[in-house]
Amino acid sequence: MYAGERVKQATSCPQGECVMMYHVTLFFYYIYRRIAWVLYVKRVSVVGREHIPKTGPFIVAVTHHRSSEDPWRVSHLFGFRRVIHWYTNWELLDVSTMHRACRKRLPPGLAYLGALAYVSVTKFSQTIPVDRDHGATPMNALAFEKTTAILANKGIVGIFPEGGWDRDPEETNPGFVVIAKRRKVPILLVTLETDRIRIRPLFKPGDPVLQQKSVLAARAIMTLV
Repeated sequence: MYAGERVKQATSCPQGECVMMYHVTLFFYYIYRRIAWVLYVKRVSVVGREHIPKTGPFIVAVTHHRSSEDPWRVSHLFGFRRVIHWYTNWELLDVSTMHRACRKRLPPGLAYLGALAYVSVTKFSQTIPVDRDHGATPMNALAFEKTTAILANKGIVGIFPEGGWDRDPEETNPGFVVIAKRRKVPILLVTLETDRIRIRPLFKPGDPVLQQKSVLAARAIMTLV
């Protein structure tokens, strides 16, 4: 089954059930964010917090992506009232796929519950599903439309341009630069280190780096030392 169809099934439910599931999941979502803050954020130092814009739309580009907890770590830097709409690979919204992943870490009885909980929290975290392995797909076209709408409403979009864990920043996907240029919004670069999170000054529209071709601009931003 095509990825988009599986996600559609994974994220669809009757209206009444969706409303109830939304409130239940939202409750656990905030609990998880509190736990994540204690486990992943409180223990690391943050450099450059003053560079985070207080208002307006922008794109958060994260480099040195190493684990599934990274979106939570970065989200906490923006406070509980500001939502980052993270680009999320469609597999994280597919219960069967996540069930297979959870079976490697959890007993069979808990694996399905763990997969269902993970998919539910991811679903209601206002993420943007994408198909990272295929470029021109209906899912990715819809992701671009959602991104445009979010930025037009002065929202925040989060992207891991490396496309996965422990990948070479020089082979980054330039899509985040393309979007920033088209929507004329700034880019906030966040670098994840072992015991530190470094936030770089904004790359604003008109910045010399962004005047290059998108591929070169993306590489220059993501490999910034």
